[in-house]
Parts: sequence; C-alpha cells; structure tokens
Amino acid sequence: MTDTVGNRLELASRRSHHLSVPPDIHHALRALPIFRTSHHRAALRPMIGIRLTPPRKVFVSLTGDFTNIGDAVIRRQSLAWARKMGEIRAYVGGAPEEWFPSVGLMVDDHVVRTKANVRHWISDLIRSRRPVFVFDPGEVPLDHGNFRREVVYLALTLLVRAKRGYVVRPPRAVARPTRVNLALHRLASRASQVCLWRTREDAARLRTGRPSPDIGFSMATRVGSVAATRTVLAVSLRWDRPMPEDPWFQAVRDFAADNGFSIEVVSQVYGDVARSRDVAARLNASHDDWSGKHDLAHEAFVREVYDRSRIVISDRLHVLVVAATSGVVPAQLIPNPVPKVAANFRAVGYEQMTLNSSISTIPEMADFLSAQLTRHDELDTAFSAAGRELETIERQFLADASL
Repeated sequence: MTDTVGNRLELASRRSHHLSVPPDIHHALRALPIFRTSHHRAALRPMIGIRLTPPRKVFVSLTGDFTNIGDAVIRRQSLAWARKMGEIRAYVGGAPEEWFPSVGLMVDDHVVRTKANVRHWISDLIRSRRPVFVFDPGEVPLDHGNFRREVVYLALTLLVRAKRGYVVRPPRAVARPTRVNLALHRLASRASQVCLWRTREDAARLRTGRPSPDIGFSMATRVGSVAATRTVLAVSLRWDRPMPEDPWFQAVRDFAADNGFSIEVVSQVYGDVARSRDVAARLNASHDDWSGKHDLAHEAFVREVYDRSRIVISDRLHVLVVAATSGVVPAQLIPNPVPKVAANFRAVGYEQMTLNSSISTIPEMADFLSAQLTRHDELDTAFSAAGRELETIERQFLADASL
C-alpha cells in the first residue's frame, strides 16, 4: 500500500478507535444533553464511532515588539497555523492587551502574560497529553544574553517530543549567534518535527530544517488600485540606521516629481515615528504620527496608504512584505543596506531590488527606481509562488501532526 497522508490517517484512526474533533465542535457536542455524562458518552461511542477526547493543547509563543506591525502580522499568521491543531495556550510575555487582537487572539483563547507567570504555562504543557509547541516566527537573537532562554527551549522541545507531541518552528532567522547558543539552538531545531528557515544561508548554518519563504508571504493579497492609476510613493525608514545623505533626498524628490507621485511617509514600528517625521519634513511629504490610535487602526491606515502606492522605499523587511500584499513594488534604496532584506526576497525568486545609495549618483538612483516600476507582474508571480509553497508546507505538517 502506498504510504500516502490519507492512508496514514486511516491507519491511525483504526489503531486509536477515536476521533479528536476540532475544539469548537468538541465543546458544542459535549454541551448536548446526550453527551453530558461519561456514562452517556461511553454508551453512545459504539454507535457513532466518536470518543470525545479533549482537543490537543497548542502552546504558542507570541512575544515580540509590541508596537511593531511587522512582528504582529507574522505572529498572526503563525497563530492561524496553530489554531488548526487544537486549543490555544498563548504566552505573550509582557505584552499589553492591545497586542492580543493585533496577533489574532480571541476572547476564548487562554493567554498567559509576564515572565512571572510563564511557569504556569510551562506547568500546563508538562501536564498535557501530546502537546503541540509553536515557536515565534521571525528573527531569533542568539547573543550572550539569551543562553538561559535557549536552554529552556531545548528542554521544552525534548519534553514535548518525549510526550509524543509536535514541535513547529515557523520560518525564522538567527542573529548575533554565540558558539554555545548556536549549538543549543541547532540541537533544539533538530529535535523539532517542523523547522523552517527564511533563507538558504540560515538553513546551511544550522545544518537542519529546510528553507521556506518568510511567513509574511502567506498573507492574503489586497486588491488596491490598478497599478497604472496609483499616484503615491511610500517611504518608511528605520530609526536605528544612519539617515540618508542629501543626494538621496534629492533623488527621491526628483523621481516623485518626474512620475507625478505624492510622497507619504509611514511608520510600521512606533520607534520609527521620529525618523519618519524628519524624513517627511525633508521630502516635503505627508506623515501620520500614530499617536492616539490602536495598533490595528494604525495598521489599517498604513495598508490604505499601500493600496494607493506604486512603489515603497524602505529598509524594513516587513514594510516591504506588507506593502507587497497590496501590489506595491519594493525598493531597498538606502545607505549601506544590510543583506537580510535582499536575502529574504531572493529566497522567493525576487532579486535586484536593492541599491546602496551611499555609492550611487542621483541619476543612478533615479534609474534604479524607474526600473522597479516595471516589475509589478514579476512581484505578483513571486509572491503567489511563495504563498503556494507555504500552503503546501502547512498542509504537510498539519497532516503529520494529526497522526
């Protein structure tokens, strides 16, 4: 017999003689009068073939930068993966309640906050039968200050595996690794059933797992305006990198004027607001400062800007990815760009979207931006292919996790 996913599921069902139903259906069935007592459930089991075992608990980490739209949207995507495997037990660290809807948490989800209470989350995991553990997506710092965290996560990974559970590491990258922390992370990654890396370079460095598009590429695309009718050039720059020099500002202003674009400066990270204000002043551009708005309301505002934009200039990966969901062509035109952004777009087959402005003339920068304007179809092809690859990965591990 061919060992297909369907055959494996059928064999597993025959061996266990029960069906673990989705959490919402499980609770609805147990509320029915005929299922209210264990005696009734046992008597009806031979007739309906279902034993109402509790759904699996899914322990998902949703920590991050709590005023960072990029961090929120990728965790929203990983939570959507987790939700399909059972009941959510989320750890959000020191996040404010405003973070909960931003990452997709619902009223009925069990949420643990603050490091002081993380022991309750871990105790619940230890007591659970065949738990599922879903890590945060995104960049993982492995510098000296994270040694204790890596030891704890290695222990929890091994514990989940010993309990016949399932460990999912969504698309990630490592940053600033020490030798010891990299070794611990490699061991924990090897012990995980699903281990995904945002680039081939990270997969090669860890020597385990597989490369995958960033989980942000699984976001649904938005309609927005027809590309030819869009009249906005969006800009978003990090606060913690050098401000571009005068030729950059001249090149961006000239390019916008030559193409009939207005310039709108946006912030996807609250820490970038002051930088955005300064950039907007030098570009004679509009700017929204985020103050007084819920994170989700500001995200909606930023996405509305992208829906009207033809091109976006940024050095933040998830500014470019979120904008791409609205069909905005990405351009990393900044001084001395870091490789991370280009590497993540190269991983989905989209290249030549980066130019080092510190060694480029104003005409070279204008030519680079003009070339990007012709790439809408290429971007759509790359984004769609990345989304399909992530859907395939999701289907594969959901089938395996159910066995």
